[in-house]
Amino acid sequence: MMQRNVGRFASVLMIAGAVVAVAASHFHGGTDPQNLVGVLPQYAANPYWKLVHLGQFLGLLLMVGALMLVLNDLRRASPLATLSSVAAVVAASSYAANQAVDGIAIQFVARAFVEAPAQERAMALGIAEAVRHIEQGLSGMVAINLGIAFALLGGAIISTRVLPSWLGWTAALVGAVQLVIGISIYFLGFSLHVLSFWAGVSLLIWMLAAAVVLWWRSDDEVAPHA
Repeated sequence: MMQRNVGRFASVLMIAGAVVAVAASHFHGGTDPQNLVGVLPQYAANPYWKLVHLGQFLGLLLMVGALMLVLNDLRRASPLATLSSVAAVVAASSYAANQAVDGIAIQFVARAFVEAPAQERAMALGIAEAVRHIEQGLSGMVAINLGIAFALLGGAIISTRVLPSWLGWTAALVGAVQLVIGISIYFLGFSLHVLSFWAGVSLLIWMLAAAVVLWWRSDDEVAPHA
């Protein structure tokens, strides 16, 4: 049974993580990530690039921390919660590596491409493409592991009935969307980046909804729901 103070602390972390992630992403900039030639100058010129990706990582870390608090209580009643915790930790670890590549290496090669003499531009682009493919693999693994974590979280919520069933079903839906996007990025790159954006929006909406549910628990312990 989830204690009230744990639920409220998780709620605060969810809201803080969502706010930090959205605020950082506002300064990201860039148009079509699949069009590397067109987007590299935009990356190179962004003075907030490193802070943006550090902020995005902090936002996800806060949200994953909130999930771990919820899953810690659910683990007592469902083995799915334990598996979800493992996937969530792997997702956060992958995101740390992803943001290191995207936040540091991508801007470095972007500036090298922009500043390269005409005769060296093709070589600079080739290096940028190699770094971008590393980012592609990491981004795909982040979304895949988030998808697994949310799908298992949904199953744990539904099976334990510690939280409202609709929160579990929507978590499973968010997980399915993340899995589809992750597999798409892994195999196809960022060609469906618009869908990736909306997948992120759905995750943030779920976080905010969960934060409201956890905050407004009136009892010290959460009673089972139908």
